Amino acid sequence: EGCVGEDFTITITVNPEPVLNDPIDEVILTGQSSSGVIFQSDVNGITYQWQATVETGINPANGFVNNGNNNEISSWQFFNTSAEPLDVIYDITPFYDDGDVICEGSSVQYIVTVNPSVSMNPVDSLILCDGDSIPEDFLFTSQNTGGQMSYSWEITNGVNIGFGLNGPSPEQINNLSVNTGSPGNVPVIATFTVIPTFTNQGVSADGPSEEFTITVIPNGQVNQVDDIVVCNGDFVNKIPFTTLNLDLNGEGLTQFDWEIINGVDIGMIPANGLTESTPAFFADNLTNLPTVAIIEVTPIYYYPSLNGLSCPGDPITFTITVNPEPQIDPISEVI
Repeated sequence: EGCVGEDFTITITVNPEPVLNDPIDEVILTGQSSSGVIFQSDVNGITYQWQATVETGINPANGFVNNGNNNEISSWQFFNTSAEPLDVIYDITPFYDDGDVICEGSSVQYIVTVNPSVSMNPVDSLILCDGDSIPEDFLFTSQNTGGQMSYSWEITNGVNIGFGLNGPSPEQINNLSVNTGSPGNVPVIATFTVIPTFTNQGVSADGPSEEFTITVIPNGQVNQVDDIVVCNGDFVNKIPFTTLNLDLNGEGLTQFDWEIINGVDIGMIPANGLTESTPAFFADNLTNLPTVAIIEVTPIYYYPSLNGLSCPGDPITFTITVNPEPQIDPISEVI
């Protein structure tokens, strides 16, 4: 038979799992300070170790410590030198130590996202004719990425060129038509100020504004010319073309593109031109019916100093009628 020894007791101690409540991540603007965090756990006696990983492009303020074994992460100021959001990632590991056994829990992360400085690309000024559309590729743009860019604009000198004095509705102004609302005789200049806004994870910031101008040149205008009736062989003086548009010290010039559009020969040479009047001529009609020449005049307004942009206006027409020389058929003598 076997021998029975003395009883003994074995104690098995099961330590609790060290669990860390997940800290709330945050998003800050470059140059701001994080809120910091104090670690929280439902298990008593927890200790912690943490390590910070700072993405390239983030500069912490002086004195930054990237690791620790205390129960909190201090508030700290961060600067983002890039054009996109970057992260400071803290990996935090909880431990339970009963003096004999150290139990390691699952790590959690506390992430501080640092949004970049906001900027927009310079905007070139435009020179357009009244009624033109802003080019499709005329867009407000930015080097910022990783979030949503939006833009608000205002015409700061109060000149309405057809689509209101401020946005962001619409946010982009490409494809919009410029219209000064009434015939003008000098260019109008609208001065725009655009403010860019960058938004990431619900946090928004504005950047420095950009300014540009849109100059709207009036279209050409020509006053109506009265119709003229002359006889064959008559001398016809130059017919001048006039306009309400102004010539300001050599700026704001009107050209008149004219032509006999129905091809009738009335002795006018040349029959077309880019001049301020028709040429003087002797009327010519060797037929026995009136000859009617239809002349169309298209006014073109341009400013040499504004890229030489030419803006044609609505054409007019007038007629020159040349009556035939009166004649009588021979009369036979009657005896």
